[in-house]
Amino acid sequence: MPAESTNTVVIGAGLPGLAVASELSRRGIASVVLEGMGTTGRRHSVMADSVSLSERSELLRLLRGYAAAHGLDVRHSTVARTVKRGTGCQWIIHTEQGVLQADSLVITDCP
Repeated sequence: MPAESTNTVVIGAGLPGLAVASELSRRGIASVVLEGMGTTGRRHSVMADSVSLSERSELLRLLRGYAAAHGLDVRHSTVARTVKRGTGCQWIIHTEQGVLQADSLVITDCP
């Protein structure tokens, strides 16, 4: 499968990552936002009670609404497995869904 090419990959689909992607978009720079880095399921939420779960669901709804309103390409459930410098000035980002090549890389979420 050939690598998908984009201007910028933003790692971290939380508020910081979405804000970066939104600002890039406002300046005419295409980006792809990945959920995070590492392996899926690594994080364990301390929010276990029903109120906290409700608040978390509301926050996720707001973040998805923000991404949709700004036309952001957010790849939920897609995490960067490895990140390395490619030839020239490009970054190579491996995910379970394939390989991304980017001119720029922004990491807003890193365990």
